[in-house]
Amino acid sequence: MVSELGSAGVPFELDRVMISYGSTVVCRGGVAAPHDAAAVAAHMAGRHIEITCELGLGPGVAVVLGTDLGYGYLDENRTTS
Repeated sequence: MVSELGSAGVPFELDRVMISYGSTVVCRGGVAAPHDAAAVAAHMAGRHIEITCELGLGPGVAVVLGTDLGYGYLDENRTTS
């Protein structure tokens, strides 16, 4: 996930970065943090997935909403366009 942040073109300080999947912190200070891999896997298997990337740059907040355009979605909606 840190590599994706780096490719976004936004300057940040790596030693301030914290990343969590749901409530499970997986990266702190820019390096991998000890975490419960089963908790991360359970979160990623859910319908709604929250990934938080704290850059430590201030109070700004952004939200990105995505969707899975898998075969079920495509099959259901293929006749509407």
